[in-house]
Amino acid sequence: MFTNKDGSVTITKTDDEMAGKSVVGPKEMFNYELLKKYSKDISILFIEDDFSIRTETKELLEEIFAIVHIAVDGKDGLEKYLDFYEKHNTYFDLVLSDIKMPNMDGIALIKAIYEKNTKQIVLVLSAHNESEYLMKLINLGIRQFILKPLEYNNFFDVIFKINRDIYFEKNKEKTSDLIKLAENLFWNKKNIE
Repeated sequence: MFTNKDGSVTITKTDDEMAGKSVVGPKEMFNYELLKKYSKDISILFIEDDFSIRTETKELLEEIFAIVHIAVDGKDGLEKYLDFYEKHNTYFDLVLSDIKMPNMDGIALIKAIYEKNTKQIVLVLSAHNESEYLMKLINLGIRQFILKPLEYNNFFDVIFKINRDIYFEKNKEKTSDLIKLAENLFWNKKNIE
């Protein structure tokens, strides 16, 4: 990953990531500075039982989010979720969870979270062989899945869109004059005068 002079980030995929995939080119760009702006006040709880995935993803999340909490399984994740609410009187903005974990799996965790907060935004990490869980998760209301191992371009794209939505929701008063024209294009109504 390289930060360009204009604030955009170039992510170069490895040969392994590109093998067998239809892509326009080896590099994709997005505005990393805009991602940082959207993420600066967003809290995330990341739940993953695999040590190497947890460690690598934690480092990545800490580059993006202001507040990052890590849990090692579903039970630990639920405890940290409830503790965060108790200490801050607000829930995490975003929960990112694995599905298959010891002590409490991702489905049980998400059900427990939704019992406390039906509006919680949850992203699910899923290995290719966990498709039997996907229907259960869709029925719970999960709309976004991120496949493991992480493909960074896809990961950043998903995180960017969700963080942008959270940012605008948190800043409704400040952004009420903005009209969305396209995916990343807004028009300020105040400019008419």
